[in-house]
Amino acid sequence: LDPEVPQHESQLITRLRTIFGFGPDMFVHSYALRMEPRIEIQNQINAHNIFIHVLVTTGLLGFTSLVIVIVGFALIGAKAFSRIADADQSFDSRSLLLLVFLSVLAGKSIEMLAGVPRVDDLVPLIAIIGATIAAYSLVDDRSLGSIPANNQGRRENRNRSSGDGRILIGLGLFGLITLTTLFLTWDIPRMKSTMIVTSAKSVAGTAESGEIYLEANRHEPQRMYYVNKLTPAFMDASTSAFEDGRLDDANEFLFSLRELWLGIAERDPYDFTSQVMLAKIMTIIYERGNTEFSTELIDRHSKIVSYFPGYPLLVGTASSVAASVGDYESAILFANQAIADESRTVELSRTWYAKGISLFILGFEEEGISDLLTATTKRQGSEAARNAHRALGKIYRDRGDVIQADFHSAEGSQ
Repeated sequence: LDPEVPQHESQLITRLRTIFGFGPDMFVHSYALRMEPRIEIQNQINAHNIFIHVLVTTGLLGFTSLVIVIVGFALIGAKAFSRIADADQSFDSRSLLLLVFLSVLAGKSIEMLAGVPRVDDLVPLIAIIGATIAAYSLVDDRSLGSIPANNQGRRENRNRSSGDGRILIGLGLFGLITLTTLFLTWDIPRMKSTMIVTSAKSVAGTAESGEIYLEANRHEPQRMYYVNKLTPAFMDASTSAFEDGRLDDANEFLFSLRELWLGIAERDPYDFTSQVMLAKIMTIIYERGNTEFSTELIDRHSKIVSYFPGYPLLVGTASSVAASVGDYESAILFANQAIADESRTVELSRTWYAKGISLFILGFEEEGISDLLTATTKRQGSEAARNAHRALGKIYRDRGDVIQADFHSAEGSQ
């Protein structure tokens, strides 16, 4: 948001906007309150929520006035509920009418949060506000005109009203403290990181841009937009360092990237992108010779199997990874889960291969050979099918079956 736009606006009006706001159609950048559905939980790219939206459009004066109006209607509703629930007072049907108007007013207000209100939205809202105030006036006039039968009853009602008032004041203070805490701990860091990252637009694709996104991520580590921007840079830097023989630097880039994605996973453990990226990073680290991370590698893929069982390809990949690090029990468990959905998805030759190898190594040789034979029929010509042929060639050669050994060895070499 640039306060100097429009360009010919005087400095006095620009400063007054803090008090009076920008209005609903005067944003330099307009952010939709209603968005297309997303397949994962994700924060808005921009530092924006409904409270900031209303504050910017109405200004401090308008926002304060709006809060006063909302609190006033809340007190009206509380008083109406109190009168209806009070057994010492006669039932007044006009109080029920007041509650009806308050319910309609609350529903209309929530409905208008879906977007910028139009005139045809505001007209019925104003009418409902007027009807609510009129109904409350009728109820309040009757309550003033009715005189209690004895002074003791009046004192009890007054004490009860005083107690209700203290409760409402306490609730109001609690709400104010809660909103203030959320604003200080959530909105201010988001706004600050957004202000930092806006300076990266003019230097996109440079090292300076990467430093800017890193600085923004330090202020708000759980914002996926920054991590998505940084991931290709870290991956490319790690690959380049690995090709140059700088293994320590290559690993350091991957470990730094892992820390960025861990911030996202801590916010939402069920975030698909972060869990897949963490598994991918650990796979690369392990394949580069860091075998001491085999436990974390299995743990990452186990989370994917647990959180996303509806993705047989990912579950099958977890089986292959488990077999490659020697965790054959997990490999068989993951493979069975993936193969159960194979008929509704794609042929999982790698999964059958991982399961067959694992069974054979664990001593279930015939079951292993059977699964390896199945792997050769799935996606024939694929790398997994050729690996299954080569494994069968070695198994049959060790058993002295030269014909089968030559056949599978030939198929595996194609």
